[in-house]
Amino acid sequence: MTGTLDAAIATELLRVAPCGVVVLSAEGRIEWHNPAAERLLGLKSNELLGRALDDLQSRLMDPTADDHLFRVNRAEGGAVYIEMALQKLGTRVAAILTDATSLLQAQEECQSLASQLREKDPADPLTGMMNRRALLQAFGSQVSRSRRYHNPLSVIALELAEGAHASTDIDKALVSISQYLRDQLRWVDLIGRTGNEQFTLVLPETGKEDALKLATKLEERLNELPLSGSESVKIKAVMGVAAWNKGDDVSILLKRLDQALTAARDRGAPAVEYR
Repeated sequence: MTGTLDAAIATELLRVAPCGVVVLSAEGRIEWHNPAAERLLGLKSNELLGRALDDLQSRLMDPTADDHLFRVNRAEGGAVYIEMALQKLGTRVAAILTDATSLLQAQEECQSLASQLREKDPADPLTGMMNRRALLQAFGSQVSRSRRYHNPLSVIALELAEGAHASTDIDKALVSISQYLRDQLRWVDLIGRTGNEQFTLVLPETGKEDALKLATKLEERLNELPLSGSESVKIKAVMGVAAWNKGDDVSILLKRLDQALTAARDRGAPAVEYR
């Protein structure tokens, strides 16, 4: 239930309100405003009264992706973000102006923190495998071990062939492939999703010949992976294989792996290439 409010009290409430209130005439010109509107827009009363709202928006308020949100550049420097809502009052219109700067800053900070958390999370959110950062970190440790003890080490890059899965639900295909790869690898092997449609397998104590045999076997069986029920994933892949050589560091081995994957792409799926 609402009651009536004395005009003097209403006027005082508008005067002390933290949000800006601008009343527009039927022609869209400002005929009244409260002090908060001056503060938010950075203009004095004589610069506001009689001015068309459209003119004010085009000259002072830069639009954003949100139709109701504007960026106002202050003459003294800096900027504020103002959210504007319009309310019809008979033949007039009231524009309610709210300072949204702090809210936007908080949203940006939340997005930044969320991004940082995603970067620190070692798991790929879709497959649950290691993400690229985590896998490369673990790969670096394996390369250091091979450099120290001269143990064999191989790495395989598996990439879905472009256009080879057009009719496939790609997320379901990636999950199915990740489960299949886990089943085929040893507990000492490392695997991660290192690109949108790319997986990398790190194989400790594995030389060139065994890595090539594994890559060939994986490639041959990928085309008929079960997706759900009796449905199969109709996809093709290209694979690059590289093996550690004496003197190789992480960058050298990864460069050869990339060269092998590029050569496999050039051949076209299905293909396995070694460098």
